[in-house]
Amino acid sequence: HAAQVEAMRQEQQRARDEAARQEQQRAQAEAARREQQRAQKEREESEKRRRQEEARRKRDEAPRYAETPSMPIDDMRNLDTPYPGRDLGAVPRAIRGNRVNLRSEPSTDSRVLRQMNDGFPVTALRRSADDEWVQVRTSDGTVGWVFGDYIRQHKPSDTVKQRKSVTPRDHGGIPAAIRGNRVNIRKGPSLKDRVLFQLNDGNPVEATRKATAPDGGLWFHIYTPSGKSGWVFGAYIRKR
Repeated sequence: HAAQVEAMRQEQQRARDEAARQEQQRAQAEAARREQQRAQKEREESEKRRRQEEARRKRDEAPRYAETPSMPIDDMRNLDTPYPGRDLGAVPRAIRGNRVNLRSEPSTDSRVLRQMNDGFPVTALRRSADDEWVQVRTSDGTVGWVFGDYIRQHKPSDTVKQRKSVTPRDHGGIPAAIRGNRVNIRKGPSLKDRVLFQLNDGNPVEATRKATAPDGGLWFHIYTPSGKSGWVFGAYIRKR
């Protein structure tokens, strides 16, 4: 009987020793796993810092833009009018009717730039492709579209009361206009440059020079009639 008790005690001890050994192995494996995770995280963070430093170095070394500050613009490529139709030249006309809408595009769905009353003098520039709308320019340089039925021949008696305005300064550039609404005018020819102000579709500007950003984007330096200046992306400017 004593021998059986001793054998049982030894068996229980071996079981406890085996359980302790397995627990120790699990603890060692968990420690090794955590060490591998820590090392992997350190490698990832080190690689991330290296990439950030490399990008910062390239950004600092690269020129912000290629500018020709002393060369006036000799062309306005890609800035022709986006609307096909018949060119009228620059014909004196007047508005027929009151509260006639001047719109940003030849469509009743487009934004109203202003309203004009009977006799308001305008300059007719072109007709739309469907011959129903007329693109006009007002005396303050705003360009927009009027439905053809509201345009008539100009008469000497046609006058318009205008508020006193600043005489635009000639900067030796090309007459242009903004394409689109709430267009950002920036301090430099880059999306990273600060926004100085915004202009809307048809606002007259004077384009004086151009610059090409590192990504190949074309920018134009402009002046407004009031004398403010800045840079606009080429897609948002067109010829007047």
